[in-house]
Amino acid sequence: MKLAKLENEVKRECLEICENHPNIIWAKRMNTGVLKGYGGKPVRFGFVGLSDIIGQVTGGVFFAWEVKRPGERPSTEQMEFLKTVAWSGGFCGWSDNAERLLSSLNDFKKLSQKRFINGDR
Repeated sequence: MKLAKLENEVKRECLEICENHPNIIWAKRMNTGVLKGYGGKPVRFGFVGLSDIIGQVTGGVFFAWEVKRPGERPSTEQMEFLKTVAWSGGFCGWSDNAERLLSSLNDFKKLSQKRFINGDR
């Protein structure tokens, strides 16, 4: 029996696609959380809902992609962030597999009219 991929495995595959795809100008993995800084003071980074991958696609358009473990869906905060990106003219979406990201990037010119790519198809 094959186990479902972990979310980090899917993220790694998605980042590899972003590094090599001609429609991506740049893309980086984002993190959110809190760490202890100098003197034990908390240092916050990112924010709740921030997508796993952000960047820029051809034409200078902001890009955000939320990656989920197979079978999982984005949280309410993650969906709100994606809706904000789409409303602002960015290209965004989510998926639980790297193939969906690749398909969306391959169809970028056509899909850019839609702006928001739902993992459900």
